[in-house]
Amino acid sequence: KGLVGPIRNQGPCGACWAFSTIGSIEAAMAIEKWKGLRIPIDPENMGLVTPLSEQEVIDCDTKYDHGCMGGLMVTAFNEEEKRKGLCTEADYPYQEDQGTCASDKCTPIEGSIVKKHVDILPRQTKLLKEALQVKPVTAAMAASDPMFQFYSKGIFQSPTCGVVTKEMGDKNCQIMYENQDVCLPDINHGVLVVGYGTDPDAEGVKDFFKVKNSWGDSWGEGGFFRLARSDTDNPDPKKNWGECAILSMLSYPV
Repeated sequence: KGLVGPIRNQGPCGACWAFSTIGSIEAAMAIEKWKGLRIPIDPENMGLVTPLSEQEVIDCDTKYDHGCMGGLMVTAFNEEEKRKGLCTEADYPYQEDQGTCASDKCTPIEGSIVKKHVDILPRQTKLLKEALQVKPVTAAMAASDPMFQFYSKGIFQSPTCGVVTKEMGDKNCQIMYENQDVCLPDINHGVLVVGYGTDPDAEGVKDFFKVKNSWGDSWGEGGFFRLARSDTDNPDPKKNWGECAILSMLSYPV
């Protein structure tokens, strides 16, 4: 808290991947500033987050990503590693649509260059928790579950969210790694995992990951949601992707 950028609303544009990417870079920048200043964290008034431009990523990272038609945080990081940093959201505002790259019309912010990114091995809760000790982590997840769409508060858990429904040999089965025979869940949304915790007053499951969404601050818990977390990873290959497949595709920028 205090080192994560503001909640945004992507609106009708399917650019969740860009919002997740930008959210992680904003947080990484803020953490580096905080480390340099060596000041106590004041969650209410830190002034360390510089809102960066999602629109710039949507317009300019087009080699593998497709603007409002979707993309991946990993490929966005790959593209940002070749660029000279990012402009602010104020200088390159969000338009809810893909336009022509105009990064030459604004000045990149110091400290916004992505040097590299770190991919976290999927399906292992322990590794995600360890990474969250360093900084927020981008994540792909399954977000089509109607219960999730209308989430308002509490720790979200659903028996069907993110469960693999495909079989090996199915033409729609996606292979995650060449040396692993696995089918991915139907992941379709990019978010930012910002922390984890335990709610002793929660009904049912009490352990959770806290996640930043891009559906506005009137959705969920002020734009965030809590997703059920189990520290004992499920051995079932159809269910061991974490709640809503949050453990399927994880990375963060340096």
